[in-house]
Amino acid sequence: MKCQKRSGAVILSCFLLWCGGFWIAGYFSSGHAAEDTPQAALIRFFDVYPSVRGSGVSWGKEPDRLATVLSRALHDLLTKASKAEGDVGRLRPDEPWGVEGDLWTSLFEGADRSHIGSCKITGKQALCEVSLTNDEAPATTWTDVFVLTRTGGNWAVDDVRWGGDWEFMHKGTLRDLLSYEIKRAAEIASGVHLIDGAAKAHHK
Repeated sequence: MKCQKRSGAVILSCFLLWCGGFWIAGYFSSGHAAEDTPQAALIRFFDVYPSVRGSGVSWGKEPDRLATVLSRALHDLLTKASKAEGDVGRLRPDEPWGVEGDLWTSLFEGADRSHIGSCKITGKQALCEVSLTNDEAPATTWTDVFVLTRTGGNWAVDDVRWGGDWEFMHKGTLRDLLSYEIKRAAEIASGVHLIDGAAKAHHK
């Protein structure tokens, strides 16, 4: 808006707009960004999800991006589980070991599409239902619950509660599985196998 040769009211309006623009710029440059939401955090997660889909206990192809969408607790757990699998793999290179398939959804093959549903927020935790679809014929659709936590104003994925009902699939939650893999790796490294949840001595 040009303010030269205008009435006093127009000049005042120009001045207020000019000041308002500087105030808005200063507000956002000082770190006051739009408030984060669990849904926005899940959009960020599913943007990077293809890089880790179906890769088992792994950081996938874009570990730096994946790290930005996970909570510190899940980040540390995935790091420990991935290292544990690597250690056992080096210890027993001729034996197949570890978890395969997609760990971020119920289906072994993973999801091609996602629809973020409602989120129930309680304090610093949110439970979000996500409808997932694998398009391989016949298409399969199911719902998993993503657990998110808020730290410093930002939401991040903290766990996944698998909701599929197939006979052969991961049961329970992602964090439970990662914890079990860490324990199983430690038992194998010490000469003990965990079979069906029970520790049995490994005989060479």
